[in-house]
Amino acid sequence: MTDAGESRIPVTFRYAIYEQMVGHVERSGTFQTTYRSGDRRAKNAPDLLTLRTIVGKFREGSQTARELTDFFGWTRVEVTAVVAAPDGRTLLEKTVIGKIRFRGDNLKVTDDLGKQLTKLLRENFTATGTPAASATK
Repeated sequence: MTDAGESRIPVTFRYAIYEQMVGHVERSGTFQTTYRSGDRRAKNAPDLLTLRTIVGKFREGSQTARELTDFFGWTRVEVTAVVAAPDGRTLLEKTVIGKIRFRGDNLKVTDDLGKQLTKLLRENFTATGTPAASATK
């Protein structure tokens, strides 16, 4: 599950971040196989990469305020994504931000975060899950 870090993010958001992240990564095709936390089949994967997410900042906005005005009520979550190699070496560490500024439930921020995480992974890893040239810069 997503690590809350120093933030006071509700457990509901942490679970939703995890589910959105897994769903978006599976659908993206960036990796040949996507394993959930605790999946025993992952032990046999020789080139397994591990993605951890740690919440840095969280601001829960107001759906009502968002629907009344464009300037208030935004929900925002900032997460540090860490991709590690099988030997534990960090291959990628980057902050990703999910936002919801307009209409929608506050949990919709997790969908935006899932999209941003997937974009980051696609930019830095090939379809086989190996680091792309841009990830080594």
